[in-house]
Amino acid sequence: MKKLVGALLSAAVVLTGCSSMRYGEVVEKPVPPQEGNATVTFYRDDFNLPDKVSTSVPVLLEKANFEYEPVGFLNAGYKIRKELPPGKYSFFIGSKQPSRLNAELASNKHYYVRLEAPVSKNAFFAESFLTNPRFEMLPMTRDDLQKDIVQRIRSCTLIKMSSAAQEWFDSQQDLKTKLMNSYRVYSQGGAFGLKTIPKLEAEDGIDKLL
Repeated sequence: MKKLVGALLSAAVVLTGCSSMRYGEVVEKPVPPQEGNATVTFYRDDFNLPDKVSTSVPVLLEKANFEYEPVGFLNAGYKIRKELPPGKYSFFIGSKQPSRLNAELASNKHYYVRLEAPVSKNAFFAESFLTNPRFEMLPMTRDDLQKDIVQRIRSCTLIKMSSAAQEWFDSQQDLKTKLMNSYRVYSQGGAFGLKTIPKLEAEDGIDKLL
């Protein structure tokens, strides 16, 4: 069974996603956020998965009337950051398996969200992962951000969207449909068994950029 699951997940490297360095550029000198703004950093520290080179996860910011703004693609070992004014926001993952996150951001605070693939040892799940990779967004609370997690976030390389990533987002005609479907999936309890959309609370923000 373990060999079967391992083979299937290894095949996912070839069959899903694309190179993070095509859709992301390393940020050599991060620019400090504007005074008064907040940041949300999405990261993937699932270094044990065989997809850390190839499987890219598209993260988007929801806008009014089911419009959206791309945040970027994320691969294991990387992090992407979105700077926003204080307020309430919603993010979603633009894949076949919807994942959503609500956020309430406070001024001059920094928030962290872990993207996780709920991989199991079940062979059926592993097989479905080949064509339908699933990721969920896990908001980190202030209490979560202890030494071990802080080190894992810092170990991830900060990237920004490349022009190729923007072209990909512009070419996708079904992202709005996926966004609309994400509401239905959660209302039916079909997104990782969750009926309530995860939320970053204002008090989850910390003073440090990691």
